[in-house]
Parts: sequence; structure tokens; C-alpha cells
Amino acid sequence: MEGRLSPETWNHFSTNGSLTNNHLEGWHNKLKKRVGASHPHIFKLINIFQKEQAASEVKMVQYTSDGTRRKKSKKYRDVDEKLSNLKADLLARRKTCVEYSDAASYLLKL
Repeated sequence: MEGRLSPETWNHFSTNGSLTNNHLEGWHNKLKKRVGASHPHIFKLINIFQKEQAASEVKMVQYTSDGTRRKKSKKYRDVDEKLSNLKADLLARRKTCVEYSDAASYLLKL
């Protein structure tokens, strides 16, 4: 397949983490609400960024001290497990690419 970007850039077959950017969109939404204006005063923006940095540092200390993070819901843990099983079946040649694609698209509701 030819194109500007190599498949390694956009292919998420081997990705083990989040497959979406929903967490980032949530953070942007929270930041937008805190700012409250499309063109805020620079010092207000600096203050908001400093508070966000402090909150991030507190979370990092909590994560490193007890290792707990918010768990995924059971629904998404199940989807991740099924997708992982599908990948294993494809790699072991128990499923064809078409079977894998059909099953993955059904699983992800595409």
C-alpha cells in the first residue's frame, strides 16, 4: 500500500492501550470550561495552567505511591479481551483477515 504515511504510523493492531482519544477530548472540554472565554487574559490562562499542573503532579504522586488508577468499566474490559482474542486468532491463522475484520468491526460497532 502506498501513501504519505507508513502503516506503522496509523495502524493500531499492536496497540495495547487506549484506541481512542476520548480521554484527551474530556481533558480539553474540562479546560475549556475552566477558561470560560475564547480569548482569556494571559494571566488568567497562566493561573489555570499552573492549577492544572499542580493537579497533575498530585495524581502522579498518588499513582506512584499506591498504583491505583480508575478502572475501565466491565463493558470495555470485555471488549478489550475479545479484541485481544481476535488478534491472537488472526496471528495463529485460526481466522482470515476478512473474518478478523468482520468480527472486529462488529465488536467495535463500525
